[in-house]
Amino acid sequence: MCEPTTIFLAISAASAAASYVGGQKQMEQQSDSLMKSQAVQQGQIEDRAAMNSFSQGIESRKQQARIKTAAGDAGLTGGSIAAQLLESMFNEGQNEAVADQNLANSIESSTAQRDATLSGLSAPSLLNTGLQIGEAYADSSRRAGDTKPAN
Repeated sequence: MCEPTTIFLAISAASAAASYVGGQKQMEQQSDSLMKSQAVQQGQIEDRAAMNSFSQGIESRKQQARIKTAAGDAGLTGGSIAAQLLESMFNEGQNEAVADQNLANSIESSTAQRDATLSGLSAPSLLNTGLQIGEAYADSSRRAGDTKPAN
């Protein structure tokens, strides 16, 4: 028949191993969930940027149409009208460049935040599992020593 210490050690070792495997699986699930969440967040950022860019493009076209209409109503042509249209187009290009840079910065920030969170996830280590088994063995040995009959 097995000693109580051996039985307790075997149970502790099995428990620690199961804990290690469970911890590893949980970390993988958290990592997968975080990656999916970040992908959704990045998609939302890109969608908002596309909608904003589209809206700004429409406003720029409206402004250019107002310039052309006002010039046509006044019977004006020439350099000043062309200069206003070029300025409007330049401003549109500037707005698009800023929007593109903001999108890139938002995505970079989102990715950095994901990476920081991933680095905070810690996988269970075999060393800790071994230490748990050793601690359980020492505890069981100590208990076994306490239950020996006095001489």
